[in-house]
Amino acid sequence: MARGHVVSVVAPADRGRAGRQTIGGVSVVQVRYAAPNREDLAYTGDMARSTRSVSGAWAFRQLVRALREGIRNEVRHISADIVHAFWWIPAGWAAVGSPVPVVVSLMGTDVAMMRRWPARWLARRVLTRATRVTALSTYLADEAARATRLPNLEIDRVAVPVDTTRFQHHGAGGGGGGGGVVYLGRLTTQKRVDLLLEAVHREPISAPVTIIGDGPARSALEQQAARLELGNVRFCGALPDEEVTRVMGNADVAAFLSRHEGLGLAAAEALMLGIPVVATLDGGGVLDIVHDGNGACVVPASAEAVGAALQRCLADPTIRTAARDAGNRLRAALAPDAIAGQFERVYAKAGTG
Repeated sequence: MARGHVVSVVAPADRGRAGRQTIGGVSVVQVRYAAPNREDLAYTGDMARSTRSVSGAWAFRQLVRALREGIRNEVRHISADIVHAFWWIPAGWAAVGSPVPVVVSLMGTDVAMMRRWPARWLARRVLTRATRVTALSTYLADEAARATRLPNLEIDRVAVPVDTTRFQHHGAGGGGGGGGVVYLGRLTTQKRVDLLLEAVHREPISAPVTIIGDGPARSALEQQAARLELGNVRFCGALPDEEVTRVMGNADVAAFLSRHEGLGLAAAEALMLGIPVVATLDGGGVLDIVHDGNGACVVPASAEAVGAALQRCLADPTIRTAARDAGNRLRAALAPDAIAGQFERVYAKAGTG
């Protein structure tokens, strides 16, 4: 909108909450698709599981139909030049076939869904009918092309914007320092916090280790830390945004050991705070953000390699200086206006200007 465009959002209803409203100057239309008590597929992060039941599958079918009708109505209402669908399903599925060009953006979990039949078949239909396709990272673009067996599909890489004003380093050396190792993210097996704990034990690392976040793996991770007698490890759970920024900004190194990540914004946030990052070679999309030697260490996913990289970042102040410089570049690249400009160029390729 700040760049002069009219923007309107079509989204699912939420347990009966529907209709048109204005949020931040943007018109948002929430479409009804079921009885209020069945409008629970969106906004929970549990859509895939919910649709496995007969009633959930029926509600999902109705959701796609409602989104399709809502999209076409809104195209007419604002005389839209383009429809931009985030996630190939359900939004992309509902959008293709619209009377104007359609851009479909792949966001992460939707790419993982493509690995199974019949999602692979449906994803092929959606992506080949879309005017343009974008993905958050090189990894996701490559995975989508491989999973759908569309090696020649042209996919633009466009990340998501970051609130760059929130993540600012302080002083010439970044944050305050002295906080040791920090991890930020969900506590799930994919994030491999267990590998971090094993690395801290093997090296060994005596600096404080702060785990920010919550999730289903927390209990097992706390038991692992106790079993390894890691008295320097603290599990904080979820923290308010301002506290997250303070704790991360005072750290000396951030661990981002997730495998096959869609993008890895926590790593970008650490670098923007001037904090070096340790990541792994199988990190996926995060490798678009962190580059070995540029304020980061990218190593094999072993406790020995991770532990050595953490010690190096803790001991070498030049890595922190490089992290600050890398963070400044990311701040410019991931600023909302910069991402909007990238999408404008995608829209132009779609034939809208």
